Amino acid sequence: MTQIFRRALDSLDVEPIRGTEDARGPFFSPDGEWLGFFADGKLKKVSLTRGSVMTLADAPGEGGRGGAWGEDGTIVFAGGEGVLHRVPAEGGPASPATSPLESESHRWPEMLPGGKAFLFTALGASLEEARVMLQSLETGERRTLIEAATGPRYSPTGHVVFARAEGAGSTDAASLWALPFDATRRQATGPPRLLLEGVGVNTGGASHFDVAPDGALVYFAGGAGGRSKLVAMDRKGVARPLLDVAKDYRALRFSPDGRRLALDASEGARQDIWILDLARGTLSRLTLEEGRAFSPVWSPDGVWVAFSRIRTGEAAILRKRADGSGVEQKLATSANDQYPYAWSPDGRFLVFGEDRNVLLLPLQGASPGQALPLLATAFLERDARVSADGRWLAYTSTESGRSEVYVTSFPEPASRFQISTDGGTDPAWGAGGRELFYLQGEGRLMAVDLALEPRFQAARPRPLFEIPHPEVRSATYDAAPDGRSFVTLEGTAAGSSFTRLHVVLHWPEELQRAANASPGPGRSR
Repeated sequence: MTQIFRRALDSLDVEPIRGTEDARGPFFSPDGEWLGFFADGKLKKVSLTRGSVMTLADAPGEGGRGGAWGEDGTIVFAGGEGVLHRVPAEGGPASPATSPLESESHRWPEMLPGGKAFLFTALGASLEEARVMLQSLETGERRTLIEAATGPRYSPTGHVVFARAEGAGSTDAASLWALPFDATRRQATGPPRLLLEGVGVNTGGASHFDVAPDGALVYFAGGAGGRSKLVAMDRKGVARPLLDVAKDYRALRFSPDGRRLALDASEGARQDIWILDLARGTLSRLTLEEGRAFSPVWSPDGVWVAFSRIRTGEAAILRKRADGSGVEQKLATSANDQYPYAWSPDGRFLVFGEDRNVLLLPLQGASPGQALPLLATAFLERDARVSADGRWLAYTSTESGRSEVYVTSFPEPASRFQISTDGGTDPAWGAGGRELFYLQGEGRLMAVDLALEPRFQAARPRPLFEIPHPEVRSATYDAAPDGRSFVTLEGTAAGSSFTRLHVVLHWPEELQRAANASPGPGRSR
């Protein structure tokens, strides 16, 4: 589970912020008294003095891809489907603030002084196609401010600082640029100037830097941009590479026969399902349609892959033949994000997550396609997996105050058993349902022996090994059907550089000296 921490610049002590468990994408209010963040598919805020948490709006899908708090109390945030939304900081109905084209996603907003206009990134198929846009909150008028740019930050020094990925497919690091900018007239006053190189950026356009109110610049250097390589590991933690291609992989799932792997991977604004043939080492794209496709799960016969897709105006669960033939078939739709978790072994049900709960989607019988609540409480429940015999459901819940792994009967939840003892996420069943794996803490893979007859019993959890490159995202490992090996992610060498913050002072003076020495390249408007 992730959490937001804070640290005073004159201290080495780090303090967790209560109420921000499983949160991401923090941003400050203009007075520094509140912190906005995303958690549980919602936009929330927490008082940094009183510790009280308030839910402001729904934020499915894109939650964590940016929020900005204006001086007039308006918050602009990434609220799903690639659209930026606006909501009062005191709460209330959210409304769309932008209308992206079919092939782009809007994210990473930044308020300009006065709160009447904001900047944001319009991400296309790649970072090279990203643009920094400027839009009025009053009229909705929008224009391109900077080409080939992402992650804008306004600096009180009179600059818009932004990241630029140079070279085709570059997502390891970016160069940082500063555009002289008149915030009153909302116009550039000169060409952008190179500030420094080697700033971390990922395939989704997230650039790892920020500018303080006094103009100080802080950044992470380098980085793999979220890219990892696929590795197989035995039960002792000995790893071997599966594929020498680094991508922004996630949601790894073995096929029922253990010969293939379904996963999703992001490239720019695209997110697609891919199939890896483990014997041949071939990686093939399964989804070809527009929209973000993610969270794949296999049918019990290995013929189909179900997944979620977000398009403008709709989220849906679909299925497609794993060999790529035929067309996508829609199974369910919703206004909220849906995350397929598991297909029941008899093929009758699809288990999926939506809005903090776990639901059951009948695929056969009298009412196919009508979702039913399976686990619906006041707590966050997710990561559900059905045992091989179809009798048990493993899942995680925050009912104890932190994420723990539980097992309940399936398809009718009755008796419930806590499996993890010190926090846990991402459960996966071993062979025959007599062993359960899960992740603990910063990437420790745990194993628990289970007895199913004459009654359910769980042994004490034991550690197997540490994941070499733990991720905060879900489903970044899976257990093979025989429980003897695992697949997980290993960061590229550059990824290890996200460990030290760099602070740059007096950079405007350096820019001015450089400008006096030579003219600079453009691409601003």
